[in-house]
Amino acid sequence: MSVRGMIFVLMLGFTAGCHSQSPTLTKLQKGQIQDLVQTEIENGSFPGAVVLIGQDQTVLFKEAFGDQAIEPNRQPMHMDTVFDLASMTKPLATAASVMVLMDQAKIDPNDTVATYLPDFASEGKDTVQIRHLLTHTSGLPAYTGAEALEEAHGSPCPDAVIKTICQYEALNEPGEIFRYSCLGYILLSRIVTEISGQSLDEFSQAHLFEPMGMQHTTFNPPDAWHDHVAATKIV
Repeated sequence: MSVRGMIFVLMLGFTAGCHSQSPTLTKLQKGQIQDLVQTEIENGSFPGAVVLIGQDQTVLFKEAFGDQAIEPNRQPMHMDTVFDLASMTKPLATAASVMVLMDQAKIDPNDTVATYLPDFASEGKDTVQIRHLLTHTSGLPAYTGAEALEEAHGSPCPDAVIKTICQYEALNEPGEIFRYSCLGYILLSRIVTEISGQSLDEFSQAHLFEPMGMQHTTFNPPDAWHDHVAATKIV
């Protein structure tokens, strides 16, 4: 059984036992979670993890396991370790920021992308709408290599990236096929900036993370966080 499958089975058991007004995890359930995570660490699935389970306003389980870094020296995982959200940035920052702009009546999901990025209308993409970018149905490719752009423009080169994406030909009609696309979300990030005058970093901090008290969620961790950031790869 996969890690995901084992977690699902554990959660089914947890859900079945949590209909009382004071939800708790049994000692057996806590032990099952600990055994599952520790087994996967020993199997090399990941070097460490932070697990938190909650229901309503009650934290039922929280524990740090393993290491947050293994090179050049092992560093133990802590409850306050900061993780790279990677592509979870798409729903948690980019899409959520677009939703905020919708609530503010500054953008509509049926607006065309070209309304905000006129160059995008080229190559038959003039009918692609914001909702198509949000749902990965725009017809854009999944991704593109950045090596040529970096060589020509240096790094970072956000304007060159946007210009390049806008020049791509759609692979299919909008709404026709689901194709996970990082490029679509790069465009959404720029659209947030075009509308708000703020970078996605600034906008999400002001309208999402700070209002929710998420003091340790950011795009650019300060140097003071260095010892609490989990490594994401070995280089």
